Amino acid sequence: MVDCSTVAKSYAEALFLVSKDDSSLDLNSWIDFLEEIVSLMSEDCFIQLMMNPGLEIVVKVNLLFEFLSLDINSKKYNFMLLLLEKNRFSLLPLILDSLKEIKNKKDGFSIAKVFTAFPIPDDLANRMLIIIENKFKLKLKMQILIDKSLIGGVVIIVGDKVLDMSMKNRLKKMQEALLTI
Repeated sequence: MVDCSTVAKSYAEALFLVSKDDSSLDLNSWIDFLEEIVSLMSEDCFIQLMMNPGLEIVVKVNLLFEFLSLDINSKKYNFMLLLLEKNRFSLLPLILDSLKEIKNKKDGFSIAKVFTAFPIPDDLANRMLIIIENKFKLKLKMQILIDKSLIGGVVIIVGDKVLDMSMKNRLKKMQEALLTI
């Protein structure tokens, strides 16, 4: 079985190649398009509509484009048809994330997702960014996300690398060590 993120990366790479070949559909245009659709995916009625087996796929895509007031660009339209025909519509958020990663690499940086239990002051965030850039030897943009379950510390994700320095992880390791005694 193929991993969903691998499939999503393949679609994102294809969109990247399409954007290189068609100046009217640059990478930002694709990202904006996907962001609009992904934002709708939080609505249950939208998901029900798109997954309704009683509606023809062409009707679903036409409704989507009409709802978003989009011009029916053949490549975007065909892309949505393809996703629905292959039952991969649910991969859109992953495709969007992968496409953003490709754009970031093209622009010369990566995203560092920093999960913390509490908000971080800007001066500390800036110092952390410098340390993380040195650790990963990359130019990074930092995205700070709050996760109260961490208790304390941080979890840093850059690409497929994870650096877990959270209290939750330390307590888990202590529990495992105590259980092996």
